[in-house]
Amino acid sequence: MDNLTPGRPRATKPSPTVYCYICGRQFGSKSIDIHVPQCLNKWHAENDKLPKAQRRPEPVKPQIIKAGWFGFFS
Repeated sequence: MDNLTPGRPRATKPSPTVYCYICGRQFGSKSIDIHVPQCLNKWHAENDKLPKAQRRPEPVKPQIIKAGWFGFFS
């Protein structure tokens, strides 16, 4: 404990997060690439259990639109 300095804790930047386009849950920018294939497999398993009349088309990954400086589109 001798190496700790007293004072206010530093403000840390929160990790960048991304929402899964399939389930809507929030994930870290690195773990989303692991999650999406697993989530899609789960979605297919659940969708295949439904009667054919109630089955939905596979969710489509949205296109990423990058905004310019201050949120204005270039």
